[in-house]
Amino acid sequence: MRKHKIYKISPAIYMGIVILSGCSNRNNNLTKPIDSPNKVISHEEATPIPITVTPAPVLNDLSPNKPEENDELTPIQEETSTEEVNEHLCSENEEVLFSFAIANSKKTASICISTNQQDAYIVYRFGTKDKIELVYPENTENSWDAFTYSYYMRGGGAGNEGLDLNYLEFENGGYVYKLYEEYSSESKETRVGILVTNRETGEETVIEGDSNSRTGSLIDLRDNDRINIIPQ
Repeated sequence: MRKHKIYKISPAIYMGIVILSGCSNRNNNLTKPIDSPNKVISHEEATPIPITVTPAPVLNDLSPNKPEENDELTPIQEETSTEEVNEHLCSENEEVLFSFAIANSKKTASICISTNQQDAYIVYRFGTKDKIELVYPENTENSWDAFTYSYYMRGGGAGNEGLDLNYLEFENGGYVYKLYEEYSSESKETRVGILVTNRETGEETVIEGDSNSRTGSLIDLRDNDRINIIPQ
């Protein structure tokens, strides 16, 4: 009968073997893929993964179809003037020929005429009483030659769709400005505003005015022999 040798193992070495054996089994379980068919995780054992939901930022509506407030409206060619003027943008030695507020805005467009007959001039201003953004012409000498007035009339009242159309035009900085005052007998309404045309590209911008704020009339230019008049 074969005799076996019996080795004595100290308690410290025995504990080390047990610990290493346990680590080996644990590592085998950790290397097993999550979707292993041999591993079934119960609802009680499963730990949900926390999900942080960040709300989408709120953006301003930048749709090109949504009009901006006209309070930010500026003329095509912006200039500034510190000249003191009244609510119609005319100075103390001028009188208003034609003036109206821009629709949905605090700004005004005005045509003023000097009250001095010996030094008579005409001038266009755009802006507010506290800030004039555009003055034309800058030099009032020969100012009448810088403007062209045109009009068209069709009588007969509403039955004939009568019209009274008036336009004052000037050019500045590559843009043509046409102030309009249009009356229709059929609708009994008057439209006012400014049509701005890029001379190079032909692109047009309409600045609508508030007809209820209208003061004066371009019609008064029909009898003025200082300005260029083009009947239509």
